[in-house]
Amino acid sequence: MMKRIALFLCVVLACSVVYADTSVGERLQQVSVNVKADRAQGSGLIILANVNGKTTTWILTANHVVDGLRQVNTVIDFDGSDKKQVTYMDAEVVQEKVINGRGVGEKKFFAKVMSVDSRRDIALLRMRADDEFNTGAVFYLSKEIPPPGTALFHCGAPGGQDMGGTCSLTDGIVSRVGVSISQFGGSEHGIYDQITCPAQPGSSGGLVALGDNGYIVGILTLGARGTDSFHWMVPVRSILAFAEETGAAWIFDPSVTPPASESEINLKLELNSKQ
Repeated sequence: MMKRIALFLCVVLACSVVYADTSVGERLQQVSVNVKADRAQGSGLIILANVNGKTTTWILTANHVVDGLRQVNTVIDFDGSDKKQVTYMDAEVVQEKVINGRGVGEKKFFAKVMSVDSRRDIALLRMRADDEFNTGAVFYLSKEIPPPGTALFHCGAPGGQDMGGTCSLTDGIVSRVGVSISQFGGSEHGIYDQITCPAQPGSSGGLVALGDNGYIVGILTLGARGTDSFHWMVPVRSILAFAEETGAAWIFDPSVTPPASESEINLKLELNSKQ
């Protein structure tokens, strides 16, 4: 137990050192990316997790952003029967480089779809290049749900990369907690929190963070038509439940023991999957 606590404190302190000279908004921009999946575009955030002394790089986004990359093939099983095999094409991850308030370039990388949950609208990607980023998101791990009125930031790519870049920052509040959305099943897997941070198509999958410290409390999932400030986020409690079920808890929570090696990373590809 003491070892887990020590590990958690080391990671938090390391993040504090990385973030020491930047504002909350700037930190969030540093971990925000654009996710391109065939013709679809969305937003995402960078997560760094240590495996046996090596940094692994992950992208969290919304499932509906990468859903178009899903392929279902029919293969012949050992007994001669037909079997459905699900695979995903790679997504493209783009991060804008901003210096002194101006975009000066961008990084582009491919990312493998590692795990998705269509009911919760969550997708976790693994970057093909692990050593390109030195700043990752820090997640809100408290059991206490941020109440209505809590100040928030959202960072993403409203309108897609060409219009919103990869790190447009807006602010708002938590306006309602525990909304059931029938589009995603309306069950215990489809509970969302309503927020007022302005966003547009292209913002889906973008981070939502506490305004005072930048800890991630959710990702944007969808909004009401005709307004830019009536949206829902996948709350961090659902993200952590997804992570637990797919075998990825160690990626989000530094107190969870990671795999001993790369070869032991084994995530379930689909939760609540389509047929």
